[in-house]
Amino acid sequence: MKTPIWFGVSLVAMASCGLAGASDHSPCDLHATRTGWHVFVDHQDRFCFEYPPKYHVAPAVFAPGVSTGNATRFIGRLTTVPSPSEVAPGADLKAATINVFAYGMPFRPEDLTKRAPTGDQDSPPKRIHAAHGEFYYYGRGGGGLDYPDVFYFGSRGRTFSIDFVGPYSQGNTPDRETKRIEPEVLASFHSF
Repeated sequence: MKTPIWFGVSLVAMASCGLAGASDHSPCDLHATRTGWHVFVDHQDRFCFEYPPKYHVAPAVFAPGVSTGNATRFIGRLTTVPSPSEVAPGADLKAATINVFAYGMPFRPEDLTKRAPTGDQDSPPKRIHAAHGEFYYYGRGGGGLDYPDVFYFGSRGRTFSIDFVGPYSQGNTPDRETKRIEPEVLASFHSF
C-alpha cells in the first residue's frame, strides 16, 4: 500500500513546527513588520522591538562624570548618528537616540514615582497601553534641562526602560518626529 504524498509532507511540516517551537526564537527574529524597519532583540532579557531605518546601532562612550543614572546595565543604543557617540549633556542636540536600560530593582509601577524627572514623587507616570505590553511614561521635567521621553516596563519581574532622546530642536523635550515614532516602536514591543 502506498502512503499518500500529503501524509509525508504533513509529517515534515509538523516536525519542523515542533522544532521551531522548541527553539529560542523571539517574535521579532523573522522580520520587521514595517517596511524598511530594523529589529532590536535582547536575547538575555528576552524582549524585542522594531525601530526606523534611519537609526543605527552605536556603542556608547560615557563622558567623564556621566553615568547611566540609576540603571545597572546599559543594554543598547540606537542613533541617527552611525558612529560611536558620547553620552554627555547636550550630546543629542542634533541626533535622535533610543537608549535601552536595565535597572537592578523589581518591577513595581508604584515605585516608579522615585524616577520622576522633577524629583516630585507625587507625580505618577502616565500608563501607556501598547499592543503587546504596558509602559509607564515620564517626559519633560522642570527647569532648563533636556529631558528624554522615558517609557518604563517590566519583564520577568524586573524594571527596564526605553528612552527616546533628542533631538532637542524645539525646547527641552524630543522633537515632533521622535514623538511620532514612539508609539510605533512601543506597539512593536514583544516579550518572549
